[in-house]
Amino acid sequence: MRIRMLQAFQGDAILVTFTDDDGNKKNIFIDSGTPKAYFQSVKPELDGLVAASENVDLWIVTHTDDDHIGGILAWFNGSEGYATHPNLVRHFWINTTGYANRVNQKQSTKVSARQGVDLEKFLLNTNIPWDKELIAPTTHEICGAEFTLLSPSQERLTAFQEHAKTKKAVSSKLSRGQRTNRPLLELMAEPYDPSKQDKSPFNGASIAFLFEAEGKKVLFLGDAWASTVADSLTALGYHSGNPLEVDCVKLAHHGSQRNVSPDLLSLLKCRQFLISTMGSGHPDKETLALIMNHAPADKDVTFTFNYDNSDLRSILTQEDLAQHAIQTRFPARGNHYIDAELE
Repeated sequence: MRIRMLQAFQGDAILVTFTDDDGNKKNIFIDSGTPKAYFQSVKPELDGLVAASENVDLWIVTHTDDDHIGGILAWFNGSEGYATHPNLVRHFWINTTGYANRVNQKQSTKVSARQGVDLEKFLLNTNIPWDKELIAPTTHEICGAEFTLLSPSQERLTAFQEHAKTKKAVSSKLSRGQRTNRPLLELMAEPYDPSKQDKSPFNGASIAFLFEAEGKKVLFLGDAWASTVADSLTALGYHSGNPLEVDCVKLAHHGSQRNVSPDLLSLLKCRQFLISTMGSGHPDKETLALIMNHAPADKDVTFTFNYDNSDLRSILTQEDLAQHAIQTRFPARGNHYIDAELE
């Protein structure tokens, strides 16, 4: 299995490649970044699939924010996208807004429910199969892989759909606040503040899931609420004494502290975390501190980034790295992606 985390500016775009039980190669895209990311990172991967006579067997759009959905809209709109290769994508997952004809069509914002409506309209005019009511916790078998949905709950999806029909159906601006430069050890000693948890109805409706194939288990958390994912894992029988052991976790919301919690981390056993962001505020160092508080004591923890710049390299100081069993990975020079290392 290969998990390729593409550079998507402040967003997500991930290509998962694996083989099914019959030895057939399968490709799953998760989100698509911004329109700019589509041309830089996503389109070259799609062109490679076309050249190899392969398909995107499933494209999962976790939610309707521009940094997740913008690229696929560019594919539908572009002359070298759907118009040229209408059979490239075999299946879509995106939860419907439910109110396509009632969203304020005059809104000019780049990050809104309208983008979900735009994608729905494209899909309604194609023959591509589309699952539009994806609720946790449920399990689906596709392409020889197992997907266990952990978000959204019915409550969170309904809340998003109710919000989408209002004239203010606009997500909050992408949050990139000031990152603390306090020592990791100091942050690890601080009590957790639950008041900082995400309250966005857009992120609350984000698809998050456990992916299982080739004997590997990976959590893809989109921008989901930590509480929703934790509730789903608890319902599936996991607890602090019986945590879900996974090979890696794609952290929610680019490593924001608003989308991670001690409750969620207590249900997981993992040593590799994928962080999709170009920096400028994300990830929060508090997120890394929470992870280290719940890390396995006998192994290093690896943080894998899809960008390499001074902002991201400055998050963990030499003192932080000396005091904790932490490894960091960054893309090779010139690459617009990084591949996760699965043992």
